[in-house]
Amino acid sequence: MNGRFADLIFNARRRVGLTVERAAECLGISPRTLSYYEAGRYTPDNVVSKMVELYKTQELGYVWLSRELSTGRMVLPSLETWKRKKKNAALISGQHGSKKSV
Repeated sequence: MNGRFADLIFNARRRVGLTVERAAECLGISPRTLSYYEAGRYTPDNVVSKMVELYKTQELGYVWLSRELSTGRMVLPSLETWKRKKKNAALISGQHGSKKSV
């Protein structure tokens, strides 16, 4: 498991003010297991999805999908590129559409 992801889940839990014990209870796992995940051990997908909801951060889900699952690695970078192109196209068409005729 990526150390960055472990840092993300640790910081996300702290940001919402949960102890390891309380977060583990809400996630349906033992405090020891949560500590393992926060130390960098592989975190199962079903636990990550619960963390996304409990910690109120979609970033965990995005990082998980884009780094840990082959389909996510294949699709998500393309999605981000598509969003960037779409945003740039909207900016360009907005510039052309905002010009007034004299």
